[in-house]
Amino acid sequence: MGAVEYRMPESLNLDDVDKCWPRWQRFKQAFKIFLLAAGLERLSEQRKAAILLNCVGHQAQELYFNVLKDGETFDAFYTAIRKLAEYCNFDTQKDRMLRDRIVIGVSDHRMQQKLLEVKDLSLDKAVGHL
Repeated sequence: MGAVEYRMPESLNLDDVDKCWPRWQRFKQAFKIFLLAAGLERLSEQRKAAILLNCVGHQAQELYFNVLKDGETFDAFYTAIRKLAEYCNFDTQKDRMLRDRIVIGVSDHRMQQKLLEVKDLSLDKAVGHL
């Protein structure tokens, strides 16, 4: 019996803001089917996340990997993630998603810890701390 190859899902297209959510839902379903068909569902969560990032495509990776770089001002970082968020259908969750990206994207661990300790951290509070 020959080796069977399983096709990864096509990259996630985030060009049309109005279609991001349904496209993500279809992609997520196709990805789960791919993992199951290829016998990869038992891999570690870290390995499955790496496979997901490999499959999801450049646009989604840009949003996921966008962190505050050395020498980059917070204003430049914040502007970049706000622009990237425009391509996502976050709807009423947009501020929460931006707040989380700020907390995750801060490379200074002490500042990150301070943000995590703020009770009821909002986007405005996160931005105000930086």
